[in-house]
Amino acid sequence: MNIAWKTLIGLTLIYLALPIVGLLTQLDLAALPGVFSHDRIYPALTLSFTSALASTGFIMVVGTPLAWKLAEHYQGRPPTFIQLIIQWPLVLPPSVLGLALLDTYGSQGLFNTGLAFSPASLVIIQTIVAAPFFLQVVFTSFIGRDSHYADIASTLGASPSFIARKILWPLHKWAIIGGASLAFARSLGEFGATLIFAGNLPGVTQTMPLAIYEFLESDLQAARVLALILLLLGMVFIGLAIRLSLGRRA
Repeated sequence: MNIAWKTLIGLTLIYLALPIVGLLTQLDLAALPGVFSHDRIYPALTLSFTSALASTGFIMVVGTPLAWKLAEHYQGRPPTFIQLIIQWPLVLPPSVLGLALLDTYGSQGLFNTGLAFSPASLVIIQTIVAAPFFLQVVFTSFIGRDSHYADIASTLGASPSFIARKILWPLHKWAIIGGASLAFARSLGEFGATLIFAGNLPGVTQTMPLAIYEFLESDLQAARVLALILLLLGMVFIGLAIRLSLGRRA
């Protein structure tokens, strides 16, 4: 690798890391005890974790067999319209998604369910925005591993649950766990659509990103602490997904 490429890579890494450095330099460690005594910190943390766990669990239960069937039925190449439906949340502006959910599940929406501005709305949003990350990782694993074992077991009369537990899980468990890690991290970080569809109700729908948004006007140190927590969690789960991916390839 010549000097020009090394310089380009170095400058790119510095550019990407600078926001992290900026956040850390502005964080007042002496103010941490006072920040954690804030009455809205722990409710936001608890709600973020519980909703992210619920949405990730749902994604795993539904997304794993879906990815398997897509890989099996379409031989690793689903039609374009299916890929568009699965991946559209990755590129859609959060405000558009929030408005679309209001028009679908809100009190004046298509189904008039009244789910908007309730804790259930958090799971709905997070499931939609995080599912593509899980499905992509697991689908790639399914098409990259030999499926003959499952086919043979099926012809011998093995039940779907047996195939899932004894064949698919051992072969693809690291991809499933890695995909779940990415989905969980994405669920924790969801903001824009949540603000529109779930609102920013303390103790009801206020997650960590929404608490940061509110603290920006009243308590910058609290906002920075929550931002640091989200940053560290994101790094941990992304690192876990990368390590699991490397282990699976090995």
